[in-house]
Amino acid sequence: MDAERRDTSTSAATAPDRRVLLLFVLVALVPVVGAAVRLHHAGWIPEGDDAMIARRTMAVFSHHPPVSGQPSTSGNLFTHDGGGGHAASIEASHPGPLEYYLLAIPYRLSGWSPGGLLAAVALVNGAAAATAVWLSWRRLGTIGAATAALGVLLVAAHLGTWNLARPLNANIAVLALLAGLVATWGVLDRDRAALVPAVVALSFVIQAHLGAAPVAATALLVAVGTAAWKGRRDQRAHLVAAAGALVAVWALVVVQQFTGHPGNLAALVDVTRLPIDRAGPAFGLSAVFDHVTQPAWPGVPALPRISILGPIPVGLALAKGAVVFALLAVAAWWARRARQPTLVRLVAVAAGAVLVPALVLSRGPDEVRLGPSYQLTSLLAVSALLTMALLAVLAEALGPLRIPRAAAIVGAAGLGLGAIAVAAWGGPTYPADAARTRAIADAIRAQVPKGTYKLSAEGTWAYLSTLDAVSVELLRHGYDIRVVRLGTTPDEGIRRDTKIAAPTIVVDSTDVARTDGRLLVRRGPLPSDPTWAGPLLAAVSRPEVHLEVVAAGDRTPSRCVDDVMRLARGPDTAARRRHVVRAVLRCPQGDRRTIGRSLRWNGLGAFWVDLLGSNMPGPFPHTGLAAYLVAAPTRDQPGQ
Repeated sequence: MDAERRDTSTSAATAPDRRVLLLFVLVALVPVVGAAVRLHHAGWIPEGDDAMIARRTMAVFSHHPPVSGQPSTSGNLFTHDGGGGHAASIEASHPGPLEYYLLAIPYRLSGWSPGGLLAAVALVNGAAAATAVWLSWRRLGTIGAATAALGVLLVAAHLGTWNLARPLNANIAVLALLAGLVATWGVLDRDRAALVPAVVALSFVIQAHLGAAPVAATALLVAVGTAAWKGRRDQRAHLVAAAGALVAVWALVVVQQFTGHPGNLAALVDVTRLPIDRAGPAFGLSAVFDHVTQPAWPGVPALPRISILGPIPVGLALAKGAVVFALLAVAAWWARRARQPTLVRLVAVAAGAVLVPALVLSRGPDEVRLGPSYQLTSLLAVSALLTMALLAVLAEALGPLRIPRAAAIVGAAGLGLGAIAVAAWGGPTYPADAARTRAIADAIRAQVPKGTYKLSAEGTWAYLSTLDAVSVELLRHGYDIRVVRLGTTPDEGIRRDTKIAAPTIVVDSTDVARTDGRLLVRRGPLPSDPTWAGPLLAAVSRPEVHLEVVAAGDRTPSRCVDDVMRLARGPDTAARRRHVVRAVLRCPQGDRRTIGRSLRWNGLGAFWVDLLGSNMPGPFPHTGLAAYLVAAPTRDQPGQ
């Protein structure tokens, strides 16, 4: 092995080698930056879970900073006890809030703009990609940098623009996990510079998402244990720095555990003790092997926005797994025979990264068979590491040990073309969804003065996605929003102030023809056939969302309101509809708001859509009376 690979503390590479490293780092950054640019060009704004992350990132600089991670569904499982069963409900979150703090500064500097959040995510993913390439280069020189850059491109192609650029915690943990696994390999190979990156990257992954936590936690224990066991006197500074990093990134998690009611870590331990049906080794092994061997091409990312796992062909998946481990065994045998301990350690880390999630999924809940694929997103990093290990061994076996600079530049150029393809054809960006949600938020801002409001949702899509997006848009423009969809986030107390007397903005998607919306958020025994998700997602993906503002407190009914309500209680005929519409138009604005609320509560609001849609002003006239009553009435409320 040449000089640049033998040195375990600093690279002995020459200046041209460093320039080659820079080329491969730039190649790895292309899809990360390209994804952010594409999504920003599509007008993206954070919705659903992304909006929850954005809102909690905003809270970093507040008097109520986040101390736990995203809400988790891990405690909502179907348990069994002596032949009976019931649905458990343990409020638990993902382990920690580190993601919010890493995103906060660039997001704040942008004025909390959606583009600023995309840039913050790109910085985190870019740092992870660059770290993976740099640490791999320190171990294997040009071959290491090239294989790591290829691993980053594979992850980017799998995720696609939509999943790579957004802050969703399951997605932002993937490249960080790849960097952490490469750093663990570096620590095992006695690279002093790899210890702190391993601690930070793997801690970030553990705190961000429970699906990736088992692999990351195992790697972190291996890295820290190896450094502490085999650390030499000249490594003391790195050990002290790593210890300081551990304290810094885990301090808030420890504080929450001892001050929270309950502590989140204790709640997660309780989740592991639930009596549940286990998925079994056949599923665990087949799920892992199926995903780590899944190809991806630019424009057809393997992960859609929300993907429900279909039946996994167990036999085929196990056959692919057998091939993978046969290749790993041959690679380890050759590397050991050729006296290449660096490669032996790389193969060992890759094999361990496959076996750990297989064991965890085997012992995990049976419900994961039909759960969201976010449980398996982290396997993309494992797949990239496998590819790196096998290609590095193959390259060394074919030789020569040193790659000429010209050949390295040509290789970087080829990978660069692949990176551009991944960035340019990274799948859909859903601009129509963003435009619709932005229009709703803009309509509220145009008609509702700044002040303190509650937010409420009616309808599946409004509850799952639009409401959180509206909350973020209003918060960043100076509104004080107190009640939004918070899930089980215990540290957003100021946003949970349900007793405050304030108008309520209602975002509604109940006019969508839909199946049982509860299925999407249901926990417990699920249908054996996953096709139920198709009609549901189609039903809630194109809603005609309308909204209204409800006054704080009830208004004393007037004669006009009484007349309209009396007319509305009769049989549904065309003549009666005309009478009701005329009666509504004779009422003052404040009474129209009251009428709109009452009609909607009685389930009658949809009767007037056709009659009112063509001649009523407002941002969404096609949604009828409810849209007409959006916000203008709030201007005459006391204190507004």
